[in-house]
Amino acid sequence: MKRLVYPMMLMSFCFFFVACNKENKTQYGITQQNIYNSAHEKTKLKTDQQFISILYSNLFQKNISQAKANAVEQLVRSIGDKTLAYELVVSDFMNSPDILIPDPATMRADIPTFVDNTYSRFYLRQPSEAERQYFINFIETNPNITPELIYISFATSDEYFYY
Repeated sequence: MKRLVYPMMLMSFCFFFVACNKENKTQYGITQQNIYNSAHEKTKLKTDQQFISILYSNLFQKNISQAKANAVEQLVRSIGDKTLAYELVVSDFMNSPDILIPDPATMRADIPTFVDNTYSRFYLRQPSEAERQYFINFIETNPNITPELIYISFATSDEYFYY
């Protein structure tokens, strides 16, 4: 009987020490985004995947699912004209009811802040004084301009294709 007790105790201790490992916790952090001083600092063309992911984040303020990103990327690759493909993606995203865009009354209540926020949201930089004044004047003198139209123009601009 003693012969069985010692090996069983030894095996029990081995299992106990192997099973009682401390669990490593994974922590995720938020990476600070660099703010550009001007459009001239952006020299790298976004890949299709980067464009889709960043556009979705800018318009919906959340991450795109992997399945949706793959489907949209496949669509972009299936169309020969990349600019046209990107415009179709922007149009599709803009027609979603889940999009987060300020309403026209909010935009017109504080146009300078809207312009600054839009530049920061899409271009990761603040507008120059000339850019800010141009958009302020443009919005003030065109009552039919909506935030959707401004967002479409930013999302389909040449600068938005680069980082």
